[in-house]
Amino acid sequence: MSLESRLSSFASRLATEFNSVREALNGKVSGTGVTAVVKLTQAEYDALSPPDATTLYVIVD
Repeated sequence: MSLESRLSSFASRLATEFNSVREALNGKVSGTGVTAVVKLTQAEYDALSPPDATTLYVIVD
C-alpha cells in the first residue's frame, strides 16, 4: 500500500472518529462553556479574527 493510500485511509478514519465525537457531544453541552465543535485547518483557524471563545476547534491539517 502506497503512502498516499495509507494517508487517505487515515484521513478517512480520522474524519469518521471526529464525526462520532461531534455526534456524541451534540446536545450534551450547555451553559457558558463549549457550545460548538468545528473541524478546520490550521490556516483556517489562523484566519479567524478572533476565534469564538465558546467553540472547540479541532485542527486537522
